[in-house]
Amino acid sequence: MMTPTLRALVSIFAIQLSLVCSAQPSSRARTPAPLPAKPEPLPQLPPPFAEQSLPFPVRFIDRPYTLPKGLHEFNLTGGLASAESLGYGVELLPYLTGIAYRQPLTNDMSLIWNPLPLGVQYQPKRAETTLTGVSWSIGWQHLGNVGAKPQFSSYMRSNFDRKRALEMELNLFMLLPFDKAPSLWSGAFRIGPLFQQSETLALSPRLSISIDNLRLESVFRQGRTPIESRDVTSESARLTFPFSLWVGWAVSPRFDTNLEYTLLGSGFRTGTYTHLGLLTLTGRW
Repeated sequence: MMTPTLRALVSIFAIQLSLVCSAQPSSRARTPAPLPAKPEPLPQLPPPFAEQSLPFPVRFIDRPYTLPKGLHEFNLTGGLASAESLGYGVELLPYLTGIAYRQPLTNDMSLIWNPLPLGVQYQPKRAETTLTGVSWSIGWQHLGNVGAKPQFSSYMRSNFDRKRALEMELNLFMLLPFDKAPSLWSGAFRIGPLFQQSETLALSPRLSISIDNLRLESVFRQGRTPIESRDVTSESARLTFPFSLWVGWAVSPRFDTNLEYTLLGSGFRTGTYTHLGLLTLTGRW
């Protein structure tokens, strides 16, 4: 027979054994459940062509004067003007259609084709706060006159911050008609602030000081419809102060739309522009 002491020891040993067994995890608990297999990721499609990144800033206030090497650009410009001509009152006249293609030679120099490579742009300086550029080109037509049009321009932009800048530009050109008409010339200095309203929208009010010997002459049908508009020389040079408002919209990294309205009333007589609207479409690749 078991003594009381031995019976107590057996009971204590049984209790400890049951506690140890209950603390041991079961083999089922030790084996983790298999995780579901992850599906293979779908191949990433390239972004649409119009949204692919380019080595060219979308923000107008950050853009260089010339194109970076490897990027090409095409510009198409057209517009309308209201003019007083030959005492017929205000008439809507087609202004001009400009076509230009820019091809970079280096990061600081680009060729201008219109349609032949008869223009060049050069960027002497591009820093965080200052940008300068000069260009020289020869065009072929201005309004109704057909002739050679040598043109020189210089440009400077001073950035105050990410949203504000000051632009200045000097433009000089001559028109040498092929029909032996007197040559025409014009010089203008333009200055105005540039406001970057958002990542894709910018606007700039501009004031110019212009001196030229141009005068618009139009020929009308009896129904007061203009059939021809030509620049002719004025009797004397005139000093005018055109005001313009420019709006630029970056539709995508590859496409821009620019609108510009210009008031040419101060200092002009009958036969010259009073209002001018221009639309420029730009594509890059």
